[in-house]
Amino acid sequence: IGRAGTPEGRVQGVALSVFDVSDPSAPALSDSYVFEDSTSSDANSDHRAITFQPEKGRVSFPLSDWQTGGSTLQVFSVTANAGIEPIGSVRPAQDLSLADCVVALGYGPDALSGWLGEQIAIEPGLPDAIRAQCRQMEQVRRGLFRDDYVYSLTNRGLYAHPISALDGAAVGQAMLPPPEYNP
Repeated sequence: IGRAGTPEGRVQGVALSVFDVSDPSAPALSDSYVFEDSTSSDANSDHRAITFQPEKGRVSFPLSDWQTGGSTLQVFSVTANAGIEPIGSVRPAQDLSLADCVVALGYGPDALSGWLGEQIAIEPGLPDAIRAQCRQMEQVRRGLFRDDYVYSLTNRGLYAHPISALDGAAVGQAMLPPPEYNP
């Protein structure tokens, strides 16, 4: 796991690559999967963020998107024959409502009916920016495989998803105390 780049040396998004090292003196790129430019991963700087299930040929790692503030656990099948195939991704819990998000950010329950509501009337894009801040509060940190399930650990909880239904709701979760934000 690293970063893609252009021939001119411009760094691009996160890249998952497989190399053929059957001839150690001439390693060759076998396959790669590249994400958008606005992505990053803890796996680029911390090998513990990568989870591998060798008996099933699965790998997972967290991926963050700078534009949306969102975070996912990416799950791939990696085999010598088929190369890299995306299986799916796991998102943390559903986005909070704007009102819940405002409270979570420490603005108080009356902010939307007061000064923040007035600011939103002036800046219609502000709710999206506020929601992006909330998404940044719950970032995927690690993954774990167990049988045919993948578990995603965020800074707010642990979520269990069957590999066959990654994009659906978690079939089990254990929540951590919410992070506190003190402006």
